[in-house]
Amino acid sequence: MATFARREGDSLLVDGVDLKRASRKYLSILKEPGWSPPKDLNAAMELVSRILGYPNLHAANQQTLHASLKALSFGEQMPEPASPLDNMYERPWRDFAPALFRQALSNRRTDRVEIIALVGDTLTGKTILAKHMAKELDGVVLDMLEDIDGKAYEAIQHLPNQLIIFDAPADPGSRMRPALTTLFEVMTRRRQDRNRTYVFTFKNVAAVQGVLDSITHGTGEPMVDSAQVLDVETLQLQVFTSRYAQTTA
Repeated sequence: MATFARREGDSLLVDGVDLKRASRKYLSILKEPGWSPPKDLNAAMELVSRILGYPNLHAANQQTLHASLKALSFGEQMPEPASPLDNMYERPWRDFAPALFRQALSNRRTDRVEIIALVGDTLTGKTILAKHMAKELDGVVLDMLEDIDGKAYEAIQHLPNQLIIFDAPADPGSRMRPALTTLFEVMTRRRQDRNRTYVFTFKNVAAVQGVLDSITHGTGEPMVDSAQVLDVETLQLQVFTSRYAQTTA
């Protein structure tokens, strides 16, 4: 039901929709070769989406999902060094860091709930690497503290991207724990989604180990079985499991 209508010159806008323009679009669709009236709800929603100016229902749905993810980013290429003296992102880092990221992806265990963690202190390249790989591998980068709330989970699960990267401040403190707990609950319920990879940024290995050990089910079983940890400063890749999993193996 319409909640707001106004006039702008000769145009009648209802909830922001120009009725004249939508009606013209509808008439043009009727003239398309092979067009037939929709026979079910999904087909009707496809028609209405096109009338409203979207290419299809999927495009309309994606805009709605993205709107609920405030800091959604599709990544960006790694910046060039600002000067010859700025060697932070020169080779070998520019070559080895992405190579290790790709190695972690190829090593990922699909028979368990496993994450990839990028660790490093402030200004060591975690976010730059995350955005670079998202751009290269058709992933998305989300702000761990801005995006992860009750309304965002459904949107995240409906994203078409198979690489989901959660970026967080180097020292988020206790603010990150509730968000991680809820997200991992979703991940463990969706074990059938074996192709999706979740990547997180942390300040150090201790923070990763703390998450693996402390975020558990009511039975004490860890929600996440293991983490591949890529240290962006030392360019080392290691695998960690929770201490609970190690002592009960």
